[in-house]
Amino acid sequence: MKKLSLLILLSPVFFFLSCDDDDVEIRQAPIVFYDNDGYLLQATCVDDYIEFFFDITPDTTDARMLTFPNGDFYTLYVDYNNNGTLDRNIDLLFGPLEDGRICRSELLTETSTTPCMFSGEITGETLFSATENSSVPHINYLLRVPKEVLSNGSTIGVIVEVYDSASGRRTLPIGADRFGRTLTISW
Repeated sequence: MKKLSLLILLSPVFFFLSCDDDDVEIRQAPIVFYDNDGYLLQATCVDDYIEFFFDITPDTTDARMLTFPNGDFYTLYVDYNNNGTLDRNIDLLFGPLEDGRICRSELLTETSTTPCMFSGEITGETLFSATENSSVPHINYLLRVPKEVLSNGSTIGVIVEVYDSASGRRTLPIGADRFGRTLTISW
């Protein structure tokens, strides 16, 4: 049995998640890689995928069906080769569209991307529901991406931007830029 591991690094704290590579789905316990002011980001290793869960407890307004810039949505930026700089046509962006599809784009600059590319292997959902973190209904997001799409190796740097119709944009980790300060995930 081949054993894979998921390591999530934030500051000097290391989080470790193992994934067994079998013919059956192996779902490990989620690892929290960011938790601050009601913004909880988790990753779970499921076979050859990473499942992200973004629990946004302060966003109690259901604006899922509204369009940019009035709706609720997220953008996940991925430093594909984890070199700490933005690399044109290498680093990635993922985010939901109004029709529920997940857009995957390559970054060209800090403010421009390639057109959306779509793959049935990349899935997601925007929910308005209570979670174990809050009994009050709020926005939360699910995103499932194959590991091979996230990186050419086994480590990525990520930044998550959450857009709340009521309070605007929030970048996690706070103070992050592309890609000098990121949340680092290894498997």
